[in-house]
Amino acid sequence: SSVPSRRSPPKNQMGYDAYISTVAKVGAGILAASGAFAYIAPAENFKSYGMDEKQLDSKALAVMRQVGMFQIALGALLVCDPSDVNAISHLAAAATIFVGMPMNETLGAPKAPALAWMCLTGLLGYFSFGGLISPWVAVALWGGNGAQFHFAPKSTMDMYKVPGPLSPLAYSMLGLQGGTMLMLGTYLGVLAAGYSAAQAFAGAFTANALFALKWALTEADALAAPKAGPLGWAIASSVLAAMAVM
Repeated sequence: SSVPSRRSPPKNQMGYDAYISTVAKVGAGILAASGAFAYIAPAENFKSYGMDEKQLDSKALAVMRQVGMFQIALGALLVCDPSDVNAISHLAAAATIFVGMPMNETLGAPKAPALAWMCLTGLLGYFSFGGLISPWVAVALWGGNGAQFHFAPKSTMDMYKVPGPLSPLAYSMLGLQGGTMLMLGTYLGVLAAGYSAAQAFAGAFTANALFALKWALTEADALAAPKAGPLGWAIASSVLAAMAVM
């Protein structure tokens, strides 16, 4: 069943719903388009942010493709019915892991953990549609895994027995992947706490703004990457977050 909103609906509910729907579609579309570009052409995606092609290695490109997959999944989930989004998020996780198998091969990662996660999230998705699984399970899985990838990419790769070390750029992109997962975890968490979809959207894009700003201030210089791109994401995300709740 849908989670009741803590926000009182405005008088012009129809106009408000149309406005929020438009903001959500714009945000979701930006994420999906960015993700598609990253997945289809990771090297060109890096270069579009002003990075030198000489910095790119096969594993960093593979992780960039993974980032793209999660951005596409997040974009799709942002326009799902909030009453179904927890179940669909589990299925989206399973689908993303499945599509990411070739990238696992590039990284040299064992496939058994990925297969286990696919089975677990697939089952969670199936039973979530029947209301048997708490929405907080999705929050914990997306948030916990996202935090692990974002804040501890090296130890995460060690845990999954990925041969290393990877390049600094690959580790940085794993952190970016984790930030995208945390963005979804934030969205699901705000919904699970009983707030509106608009507030959940604002929370997710606020998180994205903070992660983009953090990357610009703490990682860009070490990777000889221009800051304009991540700062642009921070500004755009902040604007979308504000628009969702204004």
